[in-house]
Amino acid sequence: MTREAAFPDLMGEKKMKDIIQWLLPENIHLNLKADSELGVIRTMIDIAAENAAVTDVKKVARNIIENEVYGKPHEGCCAVIFHSLTQAVAKPLLLVGRFENGFGYYSKKGHPVDLVYLVIAPPDYEIQLNQLLLRSRRLLCISAMSDKIRKAQRPEQVYEILLSYWSK
Repeated sequence: MTREAAFPDLMGEKKMKDIIQWLLPENIHLNLKADSELGVIRTMIDIAAENAAVTDVKKVARNIIENEVYGKPHEGCCAVIFHSLTQAVAKPLLLVGRFENGFGYYSKKGHPVDLVYLVIAPPDYEIQLNQLLLRSRRLLCISAMSDKIRKAQRPEQVYEILLSYWSK
């Protein structure tokens, strides 16, 4: 049995289109600064705290840090994904941050890790979150996409770039 047959919801095209709706131009932040991974997490959590979907920012922070301790968000690409399933959000939230000069890690190709994605969702969105993570990890290693995001001047440009790659 193929993976697609075993997990039709996980691979379904409709689900990916639903996930794309988690991304909004106002959730894309450029020219951020941090000098460490913890500083990046803190910055992204501060941005999340401003979003009405977040009902308990301390719980979100704890969950993200716990996942970071047990996971490995950086896999040799120039982007990282911090994620969590938590009751501390009313609806799924996808935030994108571009950090000037990265934060101390480098990709296999020598680029600074400077693109950060924070994905938080209620527990009943586990399938969609896993689908987003599977698809995003592949896409984040595409140098052409990352280069376009680095050159973008406005969040709306990053939004269009991400939509064009995620929609393929």
